[in-house]
Amino acid sequence: MTSRKVLLATYHFPPSAAVAVYRMLGLVRYLPRFGWEPIVVAPPRVPHEPNDPALLDLVPRGTRVVHVPFAEGWRGKVARRVAPMSHWLPKAYRACWKIFREERLDALLTSSPPGAIHTLGLALQWQTGLPWVTCFRDPWVTNQPVGTVTLRHRCEVVLEAQTMRRASYIVANTPLNQRGLQDAYPLHADKIVTITNGFDPEKFERSQVHRPGNPLTLLHAGELYTGRD
Repeated sequence: MTSRKVLLATYHFPPSAAVAVYRMLGLVRYLPRFGWEPIVVAPPRVPHEPNDPALLDLVPRGTRVVHVPFAEGWRGKVARRVAPMSHWLPKAYRACWKIFREERLDALLTSSPPGAIHTLGLALQWQTGLPWVTCFRDPWVTNQPVGTVTLRHRCEVVLEAQTMRRASYIVANTPLNQRGLQDAYPLHADKIVTITNGFDPEKFERSQVHRPGNPLTLLHAGELYTGRD
């Protein structure tokens, strides 16, 4: 079977060790089983977040990963102060465009947070015309509590609406998040779907499955929002 190629842009990918890494790492590991070859663009590390080089061993061999670093030196300090995360996007865009010229891509995928990553998808989709999937591992504007309305918030409201309009599919991480997006963007409700977080079944032996009557401990490794308690 001939593989199709998808360009996957994300802020979180090994060796970054934030909890957000595992959803994209799992996607890269399983996509080839369904005939898709991922090409990843991500930073080698995210400031103020943990790194674990051992996670690189979990990336399938042969996967093309283009690491685009955050700005460094005194210019980097200024850039990080003015635009802590979004200053990375112009460098990432150039890397993505280089890949587009080198590879025959079939689709684009951007995964947030932060939501700014979808502006990269907007630019690439507008220029290439490729199908574009957006993955919302967490809410961007919709489903988030609104405090003081700043200029940045107003800009993000516009960008989120543009993302909803131009994306081929929007992936929410929970049914609750999906319903919130569909209520906010009813014209695009039919292309908003849920793919929940998962696990690798082969890593869990049957002896580890919980048995009725035994204590059960659940860990929620994430934020509480949008009606969660």
